[in-house]
Amino acid sequence: MTSQLLIMNPRGVSFSSDSASSKGSFSTNSVQKIFSLPGRQPVAFMVAGSSIFAPTGLSWDRVFYKYNKYFSEKHGQNTELETMLDYEKDFLSFLKSIPLDEANNMALYYDLLSYFASEYGVLSRYVQSEYEPIAVETGDLGQKIESLMNGLNHIYQNLADISDIESQIKIKGINEHHGEMLDYAAADIVEKLTGADEGEAPDLINLVRGLLLYHTVKHGEDMSWRASTTTLVFGGFSDSEEYPSTTRIEVGTLIHGIEPKWLIDRNIVSTSSGVSPRSQDGINYESRVFIEGFAQSDMIQRLTHGADPRLGLTREDNMVSDAAATATQLWVQNFGVEEISKVHGIGENKASEITKHLMEDSSMLNQISQYHWNWFNSHVNETKEEFRQAVDRLSSIELAELGGYLIEIQAKMNQYIRPQATVSLPVDVCVLTKEHGFVWHKLKNVPDRNINPKFFDLER
Repeated sequence: MTSQLLIMNPRGVSFSSDSASSKGSFSTNSVQKIFSLPGRQPVAFMVAGSSIFAPTGLSWDRVFYKYNKYFSEKHGQNTELETMLDYEKDFLSFLKSIPLDEANNMALYYDLLSYFASEYGVLSRYVQSEYEPIAVETGDLGQKIESLMNGLNHIYQNLADISDIESQIKIKGINEHHGEMLDYAAADIVEKLTGADEGEAPDLINLVRGLLLYHTVKHGEDMSWRASTTTLVFGGFSDSEEYPSTTRIEVGTLIHGIEPKWLIDRNIVSTSSGVSPRSQDGINYESRVFIEGFAQSDMIQRLTHGADPRLGLTREDNMVSDAAATATQLWVQNFGVEEISKVHGIGENKASEITKHLMEDSSMLNQISQYHWNWFNSHVNETKEEFRQAVDRLSSIELAELGGYLIEIQAKMNQYIRPQATVSLPVDVCVLTKEHGFVWHKLKNVPDRNINPKFFDLER
């Protein structure tokens, strides 16, 4: 896990990030998650999720080293691109140009294994096992093979047709570029879930391979099922645009012949907008102010939203409104008849009819739930509006200071109340302005100038 924050107004942009990274039970607090372009360019990149770009097997440090070289050679070290959309197209084009087949297939293998055969995988529900490749008795093996076979037959009954020409072209390309990987993945999924090897369950392995092929054809563009994804937020000021904007993408493994949907959304500062983001298409959001927390930001949201996000900050998942309706329902069930029957002229039978009507025929519970949601949401919006109005007044350096403070709060509170250091100090903070470009406000891992003079003499 990590904790990151983007704060943006017409005067500048700040990116703030913690330094935690974990693998299994091991963790470190020295990972670089914010990157710049060559020269003074007012553009920054911030990464969260996988510490490598899965299609290459390279760390993001190495990827941005390569991108800086690519950018300098293509555009010139100090060239600022015309629009932020130009920066977006250039960066995405670069990422799609550097994958290595072996690394990409290896990462895609693990994506499929995780999605279909992890503890909560799509196929795991059909077998009773500990999801480990352990030896099993013959009778148990046969039962697991049969259970998985039945589950697959049920899945196949609900699959869409992929006999059209477009799907067949995709199938041919996937078999050509990922076929061997799919063979290994299918065999390993069956072994992990049942304990059976290739010789013991060839028909089952063929069924699983067919499902993997179908999945990559129908869902290859979707990033949500992949385990190896990285979320990147990048942006700042372009050469021609007076106000900043950012783009958020989620990148991961590539499947031949299928264009991945990497774009999530864009935040665009507009001085003609209010301080709360609005969007016409669900992709491009406009506002005078943006305060975006990424990954683990629950402590930050308590300050910026005035509520713990675990309560649910949308109508669909709000626990406050649900609790109000539930409490009302329990009261009516437990005490309704008794209390209503106390009214003169209303006996127990009539009271029972009234409570039944309220519970089953009327919209009382929904109305109470909606009322409490409106109350909760108005208070949250009032706090958010107050905070955003304050951010609208901040200078660029104050944006950086605020971002650093909020990430430090998240890290400190994590340290105090949670057992694992999923968010950790130190905090890196950069600030972007039209006038001064990219400037570090806080930065770890800076070499000692006294013993590394050549490092500081290098042109970057």
